[in-house]
Amino acid sequence: MRGTWLAEHLGLKRLLRSEHPALSSFSVRVQRRDSPTAATDKIVTEVLDPIDITARFGEDPDIDEVDEYVRSVMQEALDKLAATALPVLG
Repeated sequence: MRGTWLAEHLGLKRLLRSEHPALSSFSVRVQRRDSPTAATDKIVTEVLDPIDITARFGEDPDIDEVDEYVRSVMQEALDKLAATALPVLG
């Protein structure tokens, strides 16, 4: 079952302008205000430029070298995002 029946009955085709809207389950979390858990924060993402493995490392690349490079590019992006993060309470 793809959720087509539900989408038709909810009028999602008209609302979302799509014949096959993506439906997924979600959960609602209820939490007391004086709860000791951390406050919810925004999730920030960044899409990095694609890496052309063949152009950068040749036809038969060393897997460990490629892995190290990809991880370093990702870590640099994470460090940049962390440097621009705002404090939780502020």
